[in-house]
Amino acid sequence: MEHGNGFKSTWFFAPFGGEYDRRVNDFDPVYHRKPSEITAMFRKIHEKGCELTLHGIRSAFLDAKVLKKQLESFEKRLGFKFLGVRHHYLMFRHGQTLEAASEAGLMYDTTLGFSDRAGFRNGMATPFFPFPVDHPAGGMVEIPLIFMDTVFTHSQDTEDQVKRQITESYLYAKAARGLFSVNIHPRNMNADEIPALDNFYHSLLSRFRSDQAHSMTGSELAHWWKTREKVLRALEYSPDMWRVKGVALPQNMEFSITAPAIKNMRFSIEGTSGSFRSEGESLTIHPGVVNPETGITIMKKTD
Repeated sequence: MEHGNGFKSTWFFAPFGGEYDRRVNDFDPVYHRKPSEITAMFRKIHEKGCELTLHGIRSAFLDAKVLKKQLESFEKRLGFKFLGVRHHYLMFRHGQTLEAASEAGLMYDTTLGFSDRAGFRNGMATPFFPFPVDHPAGGMVEIPLIFMDTVFTHSQDTEDQVKRQITESYLYAKAARGLFSVNIHPRNMNADEIPALDNFYHSLLSRFRSDQAHSMTGSELAHWWKTREKVLRALEYSPDMWRVKGVALPQNMEFSITAPAIKNMRFSIEGTSGSFRSEGESLTIHPGVVNPETGITIMKKTD
């Protein structure tokens, strides 16, 4: 469904094999497939351009050693590192969860969300840095979770009310030109699990496509957000000049300059053969490929 709409996704897998093939509590996830079948599934998902990463279980949300052990169980099997995590049942503890993820070498977390409602738990429709840069976990990116399919089973509201809440959250994110992240458990697409989910998710995907939503995996989004931070710190500017130099820009990154009567102004743009467009009081530049050594310079012409 996602691939057919032009989207790709991030797949979170719980550890399996050995000690992970038995439950240590009532809600431990256990896969009832052979390890070879699961590994083959990994390869297929990866070949589609999607991302594989960790669904942390047990005390991984509290303990960096436990988290590292779960990560290593995949990395030894697959030969590449996982970059993000979402913890089981959205288990999260301030002062421990993000610190453990940072110590384990992860780039991002996407655990902050609600299981019984749609909406912005942190109040923002964007990724963010939970800590200042000088904090030990200052490089961690949090990608907030806006809608998880369990809202259909955990909420006290009716099915129609839940759908309306999700749609309203999406409209808020769209109006802000922000982030709308969705977490779907594949088994819940079965009508015997959540009858309303299949058709509703299909309609959401169609709406995303018609609205020209841009799809990114978790690691792509986290990398983009970290690069954005570098751009902000590298920015040079004066009343008539704006320059970014020394930063490798993602090709899909745009820049916007806003000023009264900007349509009547003229600019020279150096260091890129990309495109630009004028909308209202904003000039938006899509740089394309930029050499980090020379950077991109936008200058207002005064003659």
